[in-house]
Amino acid sequence: MYYPTKAIVLAAGLGTRLRPLSLDVPKPLMPFWGRPLLELALEMLSAWGVREVLINLHHQPDSILQYLRQRSAAGQSPLRICLSFEPTILGTGGALQRAGWFLDQAPFWIINADIVADLDPAPLLEAFAAPRTLAALWLHPTRGPRSVEMRRGLISTFNSRRPGTAGTYTFCGLHLISPAIGRYLPAGSSSIIAAYALALAARRRLRGVCLPGSYWADVGTPASYLEAHAEAWQGLQQGLPRGRLVSAAAQQRQRAWQGRGVRIQGFAAIGTGVRIAKGARLSQAVLWDGARIASAAHIERAIIGRRTDVRGRVTRLAMRADLILPPAQRSADPQLALALARLRWDPAKVSVIPFAARGSERVFTRLKYAKASAIMISYSTQRRENTLYAAQTRFLQSLPWPVPAILVDMPAQQFLVVEDLGDRSLQHLAQSARPATLERYYRLVLSSLYQLHQRGASAARRRQLELMAPFTAEVYRWERELFAHHFLERRLGLAPARIQGILRELAGVAQALL
Repeated sequence: MYYPTKAIVLAAGLGTRLRPLSLDVPKPLMPFWGRPLLELALEMLSAWGVREVLINLHHQPDSILQYLRQRSAAGQSPLRICLSFEPTILGTGGALQRAGWFLDQAPFWIINADIVADLDPAPLLEAFAAPRTLAALWLHPTRGPRSVEMRRGLISTFNSRRPGTAGTYTFCGLHLISPAIGRYLPAGSSSIIAAYALALAARRRLRGVCLPGSYWADVGTPASYLEAHAEAWQGLQQGLPRGRLVSAAAQQRQRAWQGRGVRIQGFAAIGTGVRIAKGARLSQAVLWDGARIASAAHIERAIIGRRTDVRGRVTRLAMRADLILPPAQRSADPQLALALARLRWDPAKVSVIPFAARGSERVFTRLKYAKASAIMISYSTQRRENTLYAAQTRFLQSLPWPVPAILVDMPAQQFLVVEDLGDRSLQHLAQSARPATLERYYRLVLSSLYQLHQRGASAARRRQLELMAPFTAEVYRWERELFAHHFLERRLGLAPARIQGILRELAGVAQALL
């Protein structure tokens, strides 16, 4: 069996789905339990007998070059590493064309730098050794979009018309390829999938290989990056092979901080140079190098960026603004740069905490500066209601009505910044408040809503305030069906008869409101 000695590591991507994290650290250098993703890939290839690696670069190439120089100086690997800089991203196919000087007539590996993997390559090598094989691809039978169709080990398409059904798989970003792939590469920038499609049309064999007992995770989003950390930690606790991905140094740091009075539930992947005050609470957290965590901090299922200060509760992620907006990258987030300039807040002292994705073409981000806090709302003008947000807020203030104050309004740049009133809602209150206290708050809220609809509606008519069209029977019907499909059926798993009964009840409510 032939063991390839050359590999190409794809590291040129912008990491768009990982923003704002990737605006500071390029995706290949993001730490995974204390080691850069690129290091994990290089160590794995070296263990397989690879001796020469070509890495393609585009986004933040200087950072990756500096890391590789430090790695070489430390004598960490026997690999001979070559670099291929792409002024314009070429895609996998274009990167392969550009790598002609590096390749010879022997098979070679290609691996994406943004995956976390633990596997034995032997089944891929065996599959590639079968007659007339152009490539052997690692496939996963349950995870990911499952858009690849395979039958009896042979791939038939990468664009299934029935993704996620039986007989479909996800390509894991690792393949063993014959240099004969070159004759199928389209000219210019392209995906290797386009070359594979041409190869399939020419009746070349592409073999798919599922690897029981292996581990694969695409860490292309903050959520999947965090989840992969959790899965590796779980593997360590259960004695599974993927537990090897948790470095000994990271384990030692977690134990050390627990010994200093930091409360850790689940796991905490803690980088170097981190400062955590006694009493801070960490749960399912990833802290990058230099993060500073106060005693009142509660970090839950979140990533904390380099040198970022955290004083309160954070979920999902938090980053320091000046690391997102270095001078060379101000155009990456011009709204944030302009917002901080208008607020006169020093980016080096601002923590940026993006909220989870929401609908209506709006993006919400919390900005914390010393004891001040604000919410930045970026929006698309394709939805008319977004352009009315500021005007309607000022209208409500004039009634007067207790709404968040507008701090910055930049309609030409499609964003505004408003006062931050915190995270606590009636839903949070209901979990801990006494019934009498809860009733008092509900009476206050319901009374306010009544007054809003009475005084607010008449004032809006007098001032000819532009409003969106009210709900119609058709809109109510759409909302009911959305609720039934995503919540009653998919989330609760209710029987069809019960769902229909609930829909009839809601239809009656809509009729009463119209």
